[in-house]
Amino acid sequence: FHTSVAGTGGALTVDGVVDYHRSLGLAQVSGLGSSFTFEWDHQQLAAWPGAATQTTVPADLPTAKAAIRPLNTSATAVDAVLALMLAMGLDRPDNAQLLQQSGARWLGHDTIDGVAYDVLTGPTQTGAPAGSTSDTLRYWISADGHLGRVDAHLGGSPTATTITVDAAGF
Repeated sequence: FHTSVAGTGGALTVDGVVDYHRSLGLAQVSGLGSSFTFEWDHQQLAAWPGAATQTTVPADLPTAKAAIRPLNTSATAVDAVLALMLAMGLDRPDNAQLLQQSGARWLGHDTIDGVAYDVLTGPTQTGAPAGSTSDTLRYWISADGHLGRVDAHLGGSPTATTITVDAAGF
């Protein structure tokens, strides 16, 4: 996956891969003159500083000792993106009846880079009308079931963060 999120001093680029079988992710976060390699699971994040020029996920983890901290989705947009991408692989399907009552709905069709997608919105935040700008998630799903894009309103932001997903990896 690939996205750009707002950091305290400017934009940060996040490129990552997720191993849904192991519930583990690996990402390279770069911008503002620095770069970090992150490995994370549902509870914690390990970080290694890297060269500012490193912008893609490394083939191997750094050998230096990592700084480890809890994964905190309310602390940073990067943490929220990492947690969201790992949550996409949860092994339990949503309850269809509850999902229907939540405001989730089909919005229409879209084409990105020649691939046709159905666009769906996820559950609406409590008290917000379906289809409003406060929909927390929108999904672009191809006819063969691959997720191509997710728009997420992180931390209640009115501006969506667009996460591009490599369909071959899903």
